[in-house]
Amino acid sequence: TVDLAAPRVRTAGSTESITGTRLAIPGFATSSLSNGTIVGGVTATNVKDVAIVGMTIRQDVVVHRGTDYGLELNYNRIWGGVEVAGATRTAMPPRPSVWSIRYNTTGETMTVDDNQVTVGTPPLLGGNVIGGDLVCGGNNLPPTNSEPGLTAPNIVAGIPYGQCATLI
Repeated sequence: TVDLAAPRVRTAGSTESITGTRLAIPGFATSSLSNGTIVGGVTATNVKDVAIVGMTIRQDVVVHRGTDYGLELNYNRIWGGVEVAGATRTAMPPRPSVWSIRYNTTGETMTVDDNQVTVGTPPLLGGNVIGGDLVCGGNNLPPTNSEPGLTAPNIVAGIPYGQCATLI
């Protein structure tokens, strides 16, 4: 287990490899990971800004609560599943940001539940290749797979459920 907590935590690099069964970034840190490999999984709880882009992650990615400033889970290869639950964005962040889960490849189910993104654009959930089911429910606003000029359907090996049923 690797636990990182600070006002700002940044772990990045195209050659950096973080080994362990879990990377947890608690509190109100900024999490930014890009272009590397995590041998375990990633867990972010109550993190205000989560950005995981271009990574290979060999286990699950779990984001619980937080994401007040944004969520970027894009262009990753995730061998396990993805769960984003209880995240919020109910006020505009101090800097422009997105709330998106796009262009990832997962080996297992992707679940996006009970998130409250009521300010800015609806959560973007598109262009993913999902090895299991795509499950969405209780999200306000519901996720979409389109933005102006672009629609990115998800490819789902299992079954798309709930609010995600039409995002394929």
